[in-house]
Amino acid sequence: MEKLLVILSRFPFPLEKGDKLRAFHQIRILSQYFDIHLVTTNRTPITLEQKEALSPYCKSIHTFQVSKIQFIKNLFRFAISGKPLQLSFFYTPEMSGFIQGLVQQNQIDKSYFQLIRTACYAEQLKTHNYLDYMDTLSTGVFRQAKHQKGIKKWFYLLEAKRLAKYEQSVFSLFKKKFIISNQDRELFQFKEKSQIEISPNGVSPIFLEEIQQKTNADIVFAGNMAYPPNVEAAKYIVNEILPLSGNVKSIIAGANPTNDIQSLASDHVHISGWVEDIRTAYKSASIFVAPLFIGTGLQNKLLEAMALGIPCVTTSLCNNALKAKSGEEILIANSPQEFADCIQQLLTDEQLRSRIIHNAKAFILQNYNWEEIGHQLAISIQE
Repeated sequence: MEKLLVILSRFPFPLEKGDKLRAFHQIRILSQYFDIHLVTTNRTPITLEQKEALSPYCKSIHTFQVSKIQFIKNLFRFAISGKPLQLSFFYTPEMSGFIQGLVQQNQIDKSYFQLIRTACYAEQLKTHNYLDYMDTLSTGVFRQAKHQKGIKKWFYLLEAKRLAKYEQSVFSLFKKKFIISNQDRELFQFKEKSQIEISPNGVSPIFLEEIQQKTNADIVFAGNMAYPPNVEAAKYIVNEILPLSGNVKSIIAGANPTNDIQSLASDHVHISGWVEDIRTAYKSASIFVAPLFIGTGLQNKLLEAMALGIPCVTTSLCNNALKAKSGEEILIANSPQEFADCIQQLLTDEQLRSRIIHNAKAFILQNYNWEEIGHQLAISIQE
């Protein structure tokens, strides 16, 4: 088979972050078409369990850590160059040199990069390069800046401007480019954006299986609870929606809950932390609520909940990427009162609830099948 170098900014396991989940399933399916050589940075050493999760799909796996000294050097380097400062977490000369040698040794002529954080490794690489922008990072940081104050706000705005410039500057390094949704593609400010191909996320087959789980809450929200958009969403649920929703019980589930998240716990709010099988968190409540007003991309959490038969309420921003029919496959809310009203409708109107569940499952099956999405990505890279 043809060989493909895959370069990531994080090792794609465990699947507690959106970029990891996307990379894992892309690698899983692309391995049917290519011999995969995986190279990643990672902030912590990779365990045997993590490598074993990827080894069935990779011919070789190589990971690098960015040392504290290298990180400081990178900060100065990227600050002076005008590149995004977050690249400092993901660049190491050792990895760059190793990639050059790996390509020559194995005669690899195609390389697939996830996120512009890895684009710096493409600058000297003599292969056909493919970039997964995934989403519009600059827009996500701009939106986060609106929720910051003082020096932190200034820093976020500076980083967002650098990201926007970098997203365009790396464009010419890659033969083909991909992004998760048309909404994200339209957020780019450069005319060449029309050349970027849409490659959405899919749903793992396990989310289409029936599982037995006792329902002990009315609403649930899940995600990585150190990620700012998820933190803001959880706060919004507890502080804005619940006071308007009567005696509603909620679960906030997901890895790495911050102190802010943990402080939300009460008799009506359960903070679960890491859940071994996230499906049990979704199924533990009657409704999935996702009040996400910042961030970009296609929300895996919505795909998964809909596939499991949990009716969902989310914002227009999220659904613009998802493209589900409001009132038929999902309910849309953009204010605390609208969320509270939607929750009450789903809790009291069994006919509406059943219709949303049935239609949402069919919508996911038709539009977000990982096998078909991965197949189309492989064909695009092979061309």
